[in-house]
Amino acid sequence: AGNIAFQAIDDEGAGPSAGTIEVTGTGNTINNTNGTAIDIDDAVIGAGGVTFQSVSTSGAFDGIRVQNVTGGTFSVTGTGSAGSGGTLNDPTNTGVTLKNVAGASLAYMNITGDGDGSDDGILGIGTVTDLTVDNVVISDAGDRGIQIPDLRGTSAITNTTVSGSGSDNVQVEATSGALDLDVSGSTFQNASGGSGLAFNSRTSSAVSLVAAATSFLANNQQGLAAASMGEGPMAVTVTGNSQLNTNGVNGLWVFDSLNSVVTLSVTGSTIQDNVDNGIHLWNNFSSNAATGFRATIDNNTIRQDTPADARALIADLRGSSVNRLAIRNNDSESAGFGFNVRATGTTTDVDVTISNNTIVDSGVSSITLDSEMSSVVCANITGNTITHTNNTGIDVGQNQTSVFNLQGYPGGSVPTFLGGQNTISTGDGSDVVSTGTFGAATCTLP
Repeated sequence: AGNIAFQAIDDEGAGPSAGTIEVTGTGNTINNTNGTAIDIDDAVIGAGGVTFQSVSTSGAFDGIRVQNVTGGTFSVTGTGSAGSGGTLNDPTNTGVTLKNVAGASLAYMNITGDGDGSDDGILGIGTVTDLTVDNVVISDAGDRGIQIPDLRGTSAITNTTVSGSGSDNVQVEATSGALDLDVSGSTFQNASGGSGLAFNSRTSSAVSLVAAATSFLANNQQGLAAASMGEGPMAVTVTGNSQLNTNGVNGLWVFDSLNSVVTLSVTGSTIQDNVDNGIHLWNNFSSNAATGFRATIDNNTIRQDTPADARALIADLRGSSVNRLAIRNNDSESAGFGFNVRATGTTTDVDVTISNNTIVDSGVSSITLDSEMSSVVCANITGNTITHTNNTGIDVGQNQTSVFNLQGYPGGSVPTFLGGQNTISTGDGSDVVSTGTFGAATCTLP
C-alpha cells in the first residue's frame, strides 16, 4: 500500500544525478487510496526497468506520473486477466501522465473518470516514443481517453476500450518524427464531443496508422479521423472487419491539407449509420503536384439510410494535387448519393476507377463524377450493378475548362457507353446523364 516516488538530484539538490532506479521481479503492487501511486521524475531507469504488476489509486491528481526519464522502460503488466493491472479511479488531472518517455507499456488496467472536467485517461507531454497500451479499459474521461500530442516510433493500442470521453476518445499526433501506430481488436465509442480516434500528422517524416478489427461506434464527430497537416507521407489502413458506426458526421474522414501524399486502404469493413457520409476524403491547399490521395476502397459494406442527402462516399478534391482512387467490389446502400467524386481545383488531377460495386440508391444519384475549373479527370466506370429508385443511376459532368476522359470510350453517346458498361435498373429518373464534352484515356490505379 502507499505510494512510491523517485526523483534523482545531484549532490547539492540542484538537478538530475547519474543514479539509476530499477523495480524488477513479479508481483510488485501499489494500492494508494487517495494520492499519486507512482511519481518518477528526472531519473535514469536501469536496464532491468521499472515493472509493476498492479497499480491502483483513487481521487489522485495523477494516478501515475513518469517524467523525463532515460535508460530502461516503465511497465504495468497485469497478470493477463481484465483489470489485473489495477484501477486508477477518478483522477483530477490524468490517470497516467507520461512526459518525455520511451518504451512505456500499460496492460490490463482500468482508468475511470467521472465524465466531468478536463481529466485525461492517458496524457503524453513532450515526446512519447514506442508506447504500448494493451487490454486497457478507459471510461468517462472528462477530456480525452488517450491524448498524445507528440508520439513517435512504433506504438500500439491493442484490445483496448475507450468510451464516454468528453472530447475525442483517442487523439494521437505526430509532430516532430516518424510514427507507426497499430490499433487492433479495440473499441472507441460514445465520445460525447469528439471522434472515436483522431490521428493527425504535422511532421515532415512518414507516419502510418493501421486499424484492424477495431470498432468506432456512436461517436459525436468522426468515427475515425485522419488529417495530414505536414509535408511527410501518411498511410492509413482500415481492415479486418473494422466497424465504423457513428451518430456523428462521418464514419471515416481523411484530410490532406498541405503538401503530402496520403495512401489510404479500406478493405473488408462495415461503414454504416453515419449522419453525413460513410467515407469523406478531402484535400485542399495543396501546392505540389506530387501530393494527393492514393486510395483503395475495396470489398466493404456501406449503409447510409438517412438523411436524404447522405453519401456512401464523397471525395472532394482540390488544389494542385494528383489523386488516384479505386472504389471496387463494395456493397453500398444510401438514401442520397452512392459514390460522389468532385475535382474542383485549377490544377487538380484525378484518376478514378469505380468497378464491380453493388449500389442501391433511393435518393439523388448512385455514381456522380464532376470535373470543374481546369481540373483533369479520367474515370473508368465498369461492371457495377446499380439499382436506383429516384433520379439518376450515373451522372457525369464536364464543366468550364476541365478535361473529362472515360476509359474505353469510343466516342458518341456517353449514356449509351456507360449504360453498356454497367447493369443499371430502370428507376423513376434517368439511368445515365452526361453534361459537357468527353474524351478517352487509360486511367491509372493507385
